[in-house]
Amino acid sequence: KDFIETFFKIIDKKRLELPFILNPVQKVLEENWGEWNVVLKARKLGVSVLVGAKFLSRVLRKPNRNCVVLSYDKEATQRELERTNWILDHLPFKVKPERDSRNEFKVKETNSKLFIGVAGTKAFGRGSDITELHVTEHAFWDDTTVMTGIMEALVPGAFVCVESTANGPSNEFAKLYWKAKKGNTKWKAHFFPWTM
Repeated sequence: KDFIETFFKIIDKKRLELPFILNPVQKVLEENWGEWNVVLKARKLGVSVLVGAKFLSRVLRKPNRNCVVLSYDKEATQRELERTNWILDHLPFKVKPERDSRNEFKVKETNSKLFIGVAGTKAFGRGSDITELHVTEHAFWDDTTVMTGIMEALVPGAFVCVESTANGPSNEFAKLYWKAKKGNTKWKAHFFPWTM
């Protein structure tokens, strides 16, 4: 939180460049994260933005991280890529990431990587150890079977955030949220309604 608020900038809803100061929802999340998190949320509360900033902060500061952000469509992935690149370009210090592809880069000094892409575009369960995973808008994924391989690639102690706006009561995301809400699972449920 301190690193993000000290060094990151963001473009707000009024299209102004401002320091990245956590909003009320982001503060609650930052204070209450578990190891594995499932977040049911309204749109535009800043959950995805916070997780993206959290992962970028870890790649810049911590050694040997492999952070993965997966969305359900190309448009959402493009927005996340643009936001991440914009933050990188506006840091008060220079970072020159090595790009393996348009969607993935590595910070040489930390030997840490960040991949942002569409679910199913990379075989994550084959040789990749994932230290941080962000699955965004999971309730809208057409094929949730890809999650099995992704979850098998997690290292012990991995941080996981699966988040989405609602999309009916019976999809895989809804089942995961209600399972976490009932307890007796490694998942921690978070809920942020539109009133926030």
